[in-house]
Amino acid sequence: MLKKIIILFLLGLTTSCGYEAQYSKKNFYLHNNFSIASIEFSGDRITNLSIKNLLRNYSNIQREQSFRLNLKTESSTEIISKDSKGDPSRYKIRINIQVKAIRNEDEKQKNMIFTKDYDYNNNGDVSALKVTEREIKISMAKTITDELVTKLINFNDY
Repeated sequence: MLKKIIILFLLGLTTSCGYEAQYSKKNFYLHNNFSIASIEFSGDRITNLSIKNLLRNYSNIQREQSFRLNLKTESSTEIISKDSKGDPSRYKIRINIQVKAIRNEDEKQKNMIFTKDYDYNNNGDVSALKVTEREIKISMAKTITDELVTKLINFNDY
């Protein structure tokens, strides 16, 4: 019984103390120095939707720097190797994103190119292969978006 009371007491202390991680996403969005005024997309739909969802948090705030982004996304899948029957056994997916970032305050413009590759095996199931490709594109879009945010934060340094 005493153990239960101590556990409840400690649980009450830790949940109501107001602790929040310093590098949590909420704090990151609040303490950055830029916002995104508009984004225009062209190219691969899955990658563009992923990037749009990831950048949505930067669109609803007003900061000292505001950007307009133009993204051109290209994705390609190629066969790396085939088995003895001639069926594909390994694939390589490549995503190439060209970003044109324009700062609204002084119309300063930067062109950036992000390229990511990923190799994966063919498991023989066509529907599972499509799901795998989709998940890979979403994961690569997240990585590229993180790099883009870092470059926008340090826009004057590049």
